[in-house]
Amino acid sequence: ELNLHRNAGDGTKVLGIDCSGFVFTAFATAGLRMQKNRTLKALDVYSWGSGSYVDPESNGLSCFSRITLSEGESVRAGDVIAKQGHVLMIDEVGMDPFGLSNAKDRSSCSSLRASGFDFSIIQSSNSKNGIGINRFKASDYFLPGEGMTAGVESYAVAACLAKFDKKNHTLKSSDFSILRHSEIPECRDQRVALTDESCVQACVQL
Repeated sequence: ELNLHRNAGDGTKVLGIDCSGFVFTAFATAGLRMQKNRTLKALDVYSWGSGSYVDPESNGLSCFSRITLSEGESVRAGDVIAKQGHVLMIDEVGMDPFGLSNAKDRSSCSSLRASGFDFSIIQSSNSKNGIGINRFKASDYFLPGEGMTAGVESYAVAACLAKFDKKNHTLKSSDFSILRHSEIPECRDQRVALTDESCVQACVQL
């Protein structure tokens, strides 16, 4: 079992679980493997740090691939956003997640900013006065000049270009990535349980 009442990864006694430990837990409790044909084990919560998700091909994350942006395809709930030092998940996605309606033509794609995003993220981090697992609107989380903002805005620009060019775009950076789990049979397994899971399920307000 995974025990979120204790430290996991590099989490502190306050956090309980760090960012990569949380992302692993989200997939493991859904029965989704990190590597093809590798049995899910709770102990693997220590196996992949945040930087591993930036370059999945080189770090054994064979059940993940960088997202491809197309005219009709953008980010989805469950996608992973990663940079060196932090990783988080997309939680909920609106009708226009990157705010592409704000770009009236191809030349205005470069002006897209996170303030126009319509999705939410979920993470485990003490950033922005959060403690442990917390949720933010992307437009509030990705602020100018901070952490992941430039990376996620580059994906918005690529999605916009894909819309106007009607061509697929896949970004490959050594600093930032947005990934998606394949969910193919080789990447599915029995889910990993959480300690005191029945207690959590009893919290109807969630």
